[in-house]
Amino acid sequence: KAQARLKAGRDVYAKRLTSMVQDGHYRNLYRFMRKCKTAEELHHSLSFFLGPKPSMEGENFMLCLEPNFFVADEELRTDCYSEEVDAIYSVDGDKVAPLKRIDFRKELFRQAEECKEPRSYVVVALHNEDKSMGYAVFSIGIDIVENYVLYKWTRHMNQCLEQVRQNATIEALTESLRESSVTDVLTGVFNRVGCEEMIYPYLEECWHKEEAGALMIIDVDKMKDINDEYGHLQGDLALRTVAE
Repeated sequence: KAQARLKAGRDVYAKRLTSMVQDGHYRNLYRFMRKCKTAEELHHSLSFFLGPKPSMEGENFMLCLEPNFFVADEELRTDCYSEEVDAIYSVDGDKVAPLKRIDFRKELFRQAEECKEPRSYVVVALHNEDKSMGYAVFSIGIDIVENYVLYKWTRHMNQCLEQVRQNATIEALTESLRESSVTDVLTGVFNRVGCEEMIYPYLEECWHKEEAGALMIIDVDKMKDINDEYGHLQGDLALRTVAE
């Protein structure tokens, strides 16, 4: 009985320790992903955190996202999954592979054919409600499906990717607002604020380098005649044509 109690205690301690290690891994995963807003940033962060041999995900782990995942104004797919995806993180030999777009099915079969020993793959769909975000691929053993680890990992990864998607959307909106604040809505050229942001640094640079600089100002003649005779829509067209 004493031996049984000792074994039970050790099992409980081992499970608690494993759970603590996993929770720490999830926290670090979020910490490295939470500020990413582009595919390049996410690739760099995961490559730095996971390295060529991820401790929890396994050596042949792969994370692939939908091609339009970082495009804020495009909806993610809800009907099926894309064959072509962006391999945000994958391992090529003993190094992290560069960010690239791949044919998911061909790449998976290629790896399986090049492997000298039989290998089991677990492909997990990553999604936000009914919207597909991509895939995660594991090859560390089919037993990962039979315990709670895969569920917890997928749940945390989905949350991290939702944050990344929101970051990309906020960045796109911020850039759109910035452009609208420095450009003219009608013609798309710089307005006064935009001109001041561009001209003053340019002239100052010319002054420091003792180089010549030129500022050209264009005026459109007879705009009133165009508006009066042809209408303001044609006047707007004239302005856009000159701006182009």
